[in-house]
Formats: sequence, structure tokens, C-alpha cells
Amino acid sequence: MAFLIMPIYLVFLSVVAIWSTTPLAIQWSTLGSSFNFGVASRMFIGLGICLLLLLIKQQKLNTSSIAISNYIYAGVGVFVTMSLVYYSSQSIPSGIISVVFGLTPIITGVFALVLLKEPFFKLHKIVGLLLGIGGLIIIFGHTLTIASELILGLLAVTFAMTFQSFISVKLKQINANISALETTTGALIISVPLFIL
Repeated sequence: MAFLIMPIYLVFLSVVAIWSTTPLAIQWSTLGSSFNFGVASRMFIGLGICLLLLLIKQQKLNTSSIAISNYIYAGVGVFVTMSLVYYSSQSIPSGIISVVFGLTPIITGVFALVLLKEPFFKLHKIVGLLLGIGGLIIIFGHTLTIASELILGLLAVTFAMTFQSFISVKLKQINANISALETTTGALIISVPLFIL
């Protein structure tokens, strides 16, 4: 089975490619339709794929009370985050969305410090925080003076990133001990009806 192991640099490059192009894919999916339709259809397709994977793996969805709590938090996280990202994609460039979400590890670290009492503010993390903020200032310095609707989009995507960071730490705090596939499927079962409403 050694041939199935992917080298770490390929994993890293794959993650960078996926996450850096996701905002662009979001913008493309809203062309010719409302952002509501784009996000609802994407989540509906995702739910179908997750259910199919569970069926193929012959895996049942955990329905314990802690698992359901996990699904609810994750589902609300998906709904709020994706709604705001799709909304903001109408008024800000996809590159800005990518940069804002690049701050996710830092904001997640802050929530982990508060909710999980995990140490965060070490020298290398402070340097990373300052570099991230500096990069945002350089990128947004001239952009925010162009139009006021950019500010609304930037606020929406920043809140989306912050909320997603909070939810990821909250799920770790719940510690439901279920697979990522179960968490994703449960989250989509909760969030898809909210997108359709």
C-alpha cells in the first residue's frame, strides 16, 4: 500500500491550489445566477456526494447526542460562512477572499487560546500575525478607497473567516470522536435546508 502515500510536498501544493482557487470557483459559480442559487446548489451536490461515499464505505451516520451537537455547530458554520463568502464574492475580488482566509490559522489560534486554553502567542506566531496584517494593509491599502461596497464585502468575508475559525475550535472542544466524512455529511444535512429556505 506504500504506493498510495502522497509525498508531503504534493499534499501541501494540492491544499494551496485548492484553497487559493476556491474563491475564484465561487465567483464563477455565481455568474448568470444569484449567489443564493450558487451556494445552495454547491451544498446540495456536496451532500449527495457525501451520502454516496457513506453508502460506498457502508458507514452509518453517528446519531449520538454529542454527534448531533457536532453536526448542528458544523452545519450552522457552513451556512453562515458560505452564505457570507458567496455574498461578498459579488463585490470583492477572489484574491482578497483568499488573503482574508489566509488569516484563518491566526484567528483559530486566538479562539483556541480562549476556549481550549492552548498556548498561542509564541514569537514565531506573533511574527506570522504581524506579517499577515502587514500583507493585508499592503493589499487593501488602495483597494478600499475605490468603492464603499468593497468595504461591505470585506466585512462580510472577514466575519465569515472569523466565524469559521470559531466553529472549528468549538468542534474540537465538543470532541465528538467521529470521522470527517460524518461531520461533513451531518453539517450538510443541517445546512442544506437552510440554504434552500
